[in-house]
Amino acid sequence: MKTLRAAGLALLAIGMAVPVGAEDAKVLLKKVESRLYYPQENGLKDLSATIVFESGPGQAMAVQVFWKCPDKKACKVDLPEEIKNSPMAGMVQGMMEKAVSGLVSILVPLRLGSQEDSFDYTAEADGDLMKITGKRKADAKEKTLPEEMIMWVDAKATPVKMASVVNGQRSEMSELKFEEKDGKLLMSAVSVSGSAPGGPGGPGKMKPMLMKLEYAQVDSIWLVKGAKFEGQGGGGYTVKDHAVNKGIDDAVFAPKTPAGMPPKESGK
Repeated sequence: MKTLRAAGLALLAIGMAVPVGAEDAKVLLKKVESRLYYPQENGLKDLSATIVFESGPGQAMAVQVFWKCPDKKACKVDLPEEIKNSPMAGMVQGMMEKAVSGLVSILVPLRLGSQEDSFDYTAEADGDLMKITGKRKADAKEKTLPEEMIMWVDAKATPVKMASVVNGQRSEMSELKFEEKDGKLLMSAVSVSGSAPGGPGGPGKMKPMLMKLEYAQVDSIWLVKGAKFEGQGGGGYTVKDHAVNKGIDDAVFAPKTPAGMPPKESGK
């Protein structure tokens, strides 16, 4: 009997390690997302706001961010005068806008379940958690999406940890904490870590940073109003001038040629 029981447990362990089908992964993902609060599921069609970063005593940098259904993102960086007047202004602005664009996903979190046309999903047990992995399809139309997105959830289908891979660089969000609003969960704190751009030796490791989020209700929709950072020198940002469902021209989201760069010639 002991031998049969041991064999049964071994088979169970093997079964738990095998990824479940894509349909089962989607069912689990829908269960997870049914617990979370998404502004776009609560009436948000478009959003513009200004994010003001605290970069030091008396120093601040403003960034305008834009989002439009289904998931268009854009941002515009207001460079400090000393950089704005330099020959490198165009390149710096382009790099910063690309880096800051990820902030839009904090204001309006991406629903993995809405990306079924772009990702293949699987789910498997990982210790006491279930791990959902979405890998971008080779024929996905949107090539700016992450190559991979991963979410670990507990027995109550609450996210515990998330990760993404963008241009080969992995970032992670762990120690997730939530607060309840209108019967749904909003992320209130998260530890962020991952790869940071490096020199000739390649990307370096970014030290974990705790981010605590605060929310405000704008036109009956809960939106991020600010964040505080603990670690890496502290700081944070404030989100102001939320404009909800005022209409945003699609031209705002069109690719831009950085200032100082020659325009692309036709046919090239």
